[in-house]
Amino acid sequence: MQAAVDAGLQENNPFRGLRVPRQEGQSVGRRPFNAQELDAVFASPVYGKGLRPRGAGGEACAWLPALGLLTGCRLEELCQLRVRDVEADPVHGLLIHIRPDGLTARVKNNASIRVVPVHAELLRIGFGRYVDGLRTAGGEWLFPALTVDRFGKRSGNWSKWWGRYLRHAQGCGIADRTLVFHAFRHTFKTLCRAARIPEDVHDALTGHSNGQVGRHYGNMPVDVLVKAMATIELPVRLPLINKD
Repeated sequence: MQAAVDAGLQENNPFRGLRVPRQEGQSVGRRPFNAQELDAVFASPVYGKGLRPRGAGGEACAWLPALGLLTGCRLEELCQLRVRDVEADPVHGLLIHIRPDGLTARVKNNASIRVVPVHAELLRIGFGRYVDGLRTAGGEWLFPALTVDRFGKRSGNWSKWWGRYLRHAQGCGIADRTLVFHAFRHTFKTLCRAARIPEDVHDALTGHSNGQVGRHYGNMPVDVLVKAMATIELPVRLPLINKD
């Protein structure tokens, strides 16, 4: 209505000054996946039967949950990755760079710009082979089959599919609506704490900023991140995704 007033299409905005009261009660928080729920995800048809449903973004439907679990990255951070963002470092191994590119790749804040070492479990199930195949083929995007939504996000359409697949009895069969893709990020933080990784280190892995001024001085050494990632243990064994 205010836009119509500003454009000269209407004399006044009858809703100006209207305040909508907040709903009473606490909002529903997010929680991590437990071991049984992770089993349900990674035994579902995408993994157990190699299913690649329409709208699931090709190989993204298998790799995004695994990466979410073992990197703690936000969904859009993973969806906007290019092949060049996954670097084979001669000293530290395979590294994922979360960074803006001045074009389509964006980050939430400065703390989100970071390097995430690739966990050994991701290598075991074939992530390195998957990336090498894309690189050899001259591919640009890590998940080329993802489609951009009307807001320009590469995660938007996939997220809708994932929500349906997570709940459906023929998918993961998890009915709890507090569990969304972001729950993988909560799960990763839980795994970091279980591994006794210092808070500043797992904040550096996930791109969290707690507001302490000292946290913004200097950089977290990559070898510290690599050693921390190596201590993280999963409560489930992931299935092979790229077997070639």
